[in-house]
Amino acid sequence: MAKRASAPGDDREVLLKEYEFSQLTAQSMENTIWQSSAVIGLGLIGSFLLIALRGEDSQPPWYVACLIAPTVFILSAIWWLVARRWWSVQHAMFIRMRHIERRLGMHSLNYVRYLDNAELMPSTGLSQAEKSELNERREKDIFPFIKDHQKRGVQEFIWIFPLLLLIVWLLYAAILFIVQTFGAG
Repeated sequence: MAKRASAPGDDREVLLKEYEFSQLTAQSMENTIWQSSAVIGLGLIGSFLLIALRGEDSQPPWYVACLIAPTVFILSAIWWLVARRWWSVQHAMFIRMRHIERRLGMHSLNYVRYLDNAELMPSTGLSQAEKSELNERREKDIFPFIKDHQKRGVQEFIWIFPLLLLIVWLLYAAILFIVQTFGAG
């Protein structure tokens, strides 16, 4: 079968369809990340509260909390590693969307990049007023050390979650150890 040569309009339509697919995939990854984080976060924090808020006479032995701490850490770390893979897939879709935007002369996805890095703002395609508006948002302070445009992403902070859970469980185990060892005498 002979390969059909595509007309310029066909190429644009194909790119727009691919852009839409990439956008839907990125949105789906975002939903998966946040829904799974809600489930694991509520599950792990809820289980801690369920155990820690029991009466003094029904608290587990301190060594049980010491065993739960690494288990919770491992579970949350596994989630974090899986979520990083989902973020990688999502960002691959963003890269493809930027490539399509460049070919089609679009800028919507790139606006975040322009806000994050002024040097990436194109020399053509945006009016001076549009560039000024982006620069104004990037530079505007809403609080000391907090800009109107937040540059840092969620991945820069979410890695703390597994460590925080580990620390909370170990602290709880230490308190149980002290109460159960020295409080009994």
